[in-house]
Order: sequence, then structure tokens, then C-alpha cells
Amino acid sequence: MLKISPFIALANCIGFSGYKAYAIGGAIAICVWFYICNLIISKYCGNKYFSLLLSTCLFIPLGMDDIDFLLGQESHLSNVVLSIMICLPVIIYIQESKKSFLCISALAVILMTAEQPIRTLIIIAPFILFILIIFRSKNSVVSMLSIAVSFVIGKMANDYLLGRHFPLKVDYSQASLLISPDKAIDNLFII
Repeated sequence: MLKISPFIALANCIGFSGYKAYAIGGAIAICVWFYICNLIISKYCGNKYFSLLLSTCLFIPLGMDDIDFLLGQESHLSNVVLSIMICLPVIIYIQESKKSFLCISALAVILMTAEQPIRTLIIIAPFILFILIIFRSKNSVVSMLSIAVSFVIGKMANDYLLGRHFPLKVDYSQASLLISPDKAIDNLFII
């Protein structure tokens, strides 16, 4: 869902093929996620120029290896934007009681969980603790319940997709073996 495939298909429909379709599809994906990121940040900041600057800084590869973050890693980019879509709208909802922002956050949780539940947990577990510690209001409890329910819905979607459309060929959790701690320490000395 969050991969580049739909954007490559769009580029194919436009008339591109091969690497050109991949590059154009990747560019379209980056543009879409940039636009969504900019919209969410501008709603939080209230200043469209500052949000444009922040979004641009997020999308510019600053390090030598960050270029991989852009072309070929659009799913990681989409997860970053979805993380922003989870966190900032919840804070806006808690402060301003606008339910539409809670719906945006819930949608982001469902999308991210349907793709990778573990990644979503890495984002929402510390965020839930942060919200419950910092904000002590009815809105904070409602927002955390909304995130939890959205996670359950997303997990059900993930289970459905894995079971019906993308069954695992090899269950690595059953095939992996645990080694004793002594053997693990011996392996470290080999390195």
C-alpha cells in the first residue's frame, strides 16, 4: 500500500516504461508525501512558509547515504509522513478539540498498521505515554482510545491482507533456532 508500486503504475498509464516509469513514479510518490507532510505541518504551525521550510528540510538528503532515502525508499518516506500524521493532529485535537484532526490521525494509524504493525507500535507506544504524561485532559484520553482502536482495526486489516492476498511462504519465526548464551559469546570472540 505504501510502496511505490501504485505510483509506478500511474507512470505506466501516462506512457512511461522501465526505469523512466520507476523514476517518474518515485518522483510522484515523493511529491504526494511532501504535499501531505506540508499540509499537516502547516495546520500545526499556522504558517505556510515555515511549514514549507520544515517539510523541505525533511525531504532534502543531507547526508552522504541519505540519497537512498528518496529514490527507492518511498515506503520509509511514507512512514515518516504517516508518523507526523499520527502525532501532530492528535496534539491539535487535544488543544483545539477539532474532531477532524482525530480522524486524520486515526486514518494514519490504520494505514501504517495495515502495512507494518510493528512500525506503528514503535511510533504510538512512546507517543501514548507522552500524551498521557504531558496532557491531562478528557481529550487526551479520547485521542489515545482512538489511536488504540485504530491500531486494532489496522491490525485486523493486516491479518486479512496477509491471510488472503499475501500469505507468507516461509514462517521464519518457526524456522529460527535460539542458541545458548555461551555459544553466542563464543561467536562474538570469533569476530
